[in-house]
Amino acid sequence: MTDIPSGKVPVVECAVTSWRFFLENWLRFLPAAAIVGVISGVAPALLVSGAQGAQAAFSDLTGFSVTAIAGVFFIAAVLRKAVRDEFHGPTGLSFGADETRLIGVLAAMGLLFIPPLFLFFILCAVILFGRIASTPEQLETLAADQAALERAFLEALSTPAGMVMQIVGLIFLIVLLVVSARLVMVNAATIGERKMVFFQTWSWSKGNVLRIIAATILTALPIALVNLILSSILGGAGATQTSLPAAMVINSALSVIAALGSIPSIALGAHLYKGLRPPDFAAK
Repeated sequence: MTDIPSGKVPVVECAVTSWRFFLENWLRFLPAAAIVGVISGVAPALLVSGAQGAQAAFSDLTGFSVTAIAGVFFIAAVLRKAVRDEFHGPTGLSFGADETRLIGVLAAMGLLFIPPLFLFFILCAVILFGRIASTPEQLETLAADQAALERAFLEALSTPAGMVMQIVGLIFLIVLLVVSARLVMVNAATIGERKMVFFQTWSWSKGNVLRIIAATILTALPIALVNLILSSILGGAGATQTSLPAAMVINSALSVIAALGSIPSIALGAHLYKGLRPPDFAAK
């Protein structure tokens, strides 16, 4: 990929370059996507199967962790090619310093984003559930009637408290978008510098935050639409299936599609890193 010219980030060029990388390399990464997709589709289904109560919550968390770590291995494979023009073995997947560093970056991202997200959703739940039901019995009655529950949520959102919550949610979303744009290069920088890099990339996006957000949306939009359509089709088929094997097959197929679809966005981070990295930068 070519470097970004100095100055303003060229939004369309970034998206085009990212998609060009995808078109040139998607077949190369198909085996890796298949491996990661099967792990992401099978492991959570097996863990959640038969689990109830607190065990189900723990199984969900474990399944999410397995999927996230599997995704890290795929990201490392793509970034090695995009940043260093390296491809390990027959699939590109490996386990080494790159993957370990990216797992550290993932943990740092979790510590940064999860606590405020958790607090926000708790606040929303308290406000909404307090508006739609005053007792656990009323909530149980509503939960048994999906249509009534949806109407109650819509009515709660139309109250003054609900409107304030929506405004706060919009502000929260904008903040998340800005922070994400400032940190979009951390994975690529970690691979490129061969050291764990996090807030050191924050200043690289100065003056280009809105352009980076636009490039991110433009790059992700086509595959998001494709994923939405395919998820509706495969998800609809999965809704008619009750067997664990059928659920694992459908979840794996969706995960493979999602892995392949993530390549342009991963490549965008690499393109921005190569273009915006200061010449005198030294990872600490």
